[in-house]
Amino acid sequence: MMKSLILGTVQFGLDYGVTNRDGQPSPDHIFEILDQAWHSGVRFLDTADSYGSAIDIISSYHRLRSHRFQIITKTLRNPAHSRADIDLAVDQLKRQRDQLDVEIFDIVMFHYAPSINNYVPDDFFDKIKEEGMTRRGGLSVDLAQDYDALKDRFSFDVVQIPFNVLNGSQFPVQFQDNLKQLDIEIHVRSAFLQGILLAQADEVPAHLSGLIPFISGFHKVCQQVDLEPLEGALLFLAQSQFPDHVVVGAQNLRQWQDIETAWRRVHALKDRIQIDWPAFLCDNPDLVSPSQWTKLKQLSGNA
Repeated sequence: MMKSLILGTVQFGLDYGVTNRDGQPSPDHIFEILDQAWHSGVRFLDTADSYGSAIDIISSYHRLRSHRFQIITKTLRNPAHSRADIDLAVDQLKRQRDQLDVEIFDIVMFHYAPSINNYVPDDFFDKIKEEGMTRRGGLSVDLAQDYDALKDRFSFDVVQIPFNVLNGSQFPVQFQDNLKQLDIEIHVRSAFLQGILLAQADEVPAHLSGLIPFISGFHKVCQQVDLEPLEGALLFLAQSQFPDHVVVGAQNLRQWQDIETAWRRVHALKDRIQIDWPAFLCDNPDLVSPSQWTKLKQLSGNA
């Protein structure tokens, strides 16, 4: 079965991405992306209340169109300090659902696993499912250990992982296989590592220069097999055994069209191209973890 794309919306609400030089796209440009995504068969948007104005923009789009995207949203980015904070988080989800004009969220995920403390009840997802808030409950992780720390407390339907050519060793086959044995759907984000995978050497920030040899090697092999780096990054995911869906974002219509075109092409080619993917694995977890990039920038003296 062909994996499907989910349109990520963090770019819609924030000036996002370490290689982003254009800033936050305008509402008109966002509407163009949403129209094209819908026309091409994409039906799911991945968003969060911490994505700046993204939910406001999607809500505006829904008010002006007769169709509705299925919404995947995230909650509890920051730790709760009382049970009252949990009630506030649920109330916020209800307001978002009404604002987005959808009957039910497809998935509500915990946004940041380390924030999930003992104030969050073990039956959190059971309750919001019973209330008709969401069909499924999920967890967004940065590391495999994030899931391990919570798997005995919560029954997850979906786990979202950052997964790309450079960081595959952080989510080994055994980890993904264990999720699939539990019938847990795997969503992949960070396919392009905030654009770093597609960047030229002179576009890589100084504090991430340790990635340049890996990126250059990846680009060289892509050229040898007649692929653009965008296509190579997506081919890696198309050939990966376990992910079910891939979350990708775009700054403008052209970027989104390029992603759609590349996605179709690599699925047509995935059984005919062989690449030694482990050759590009970076053994420095901080370099392939965007959550650590601020620390690396400070250490490099470029803060």
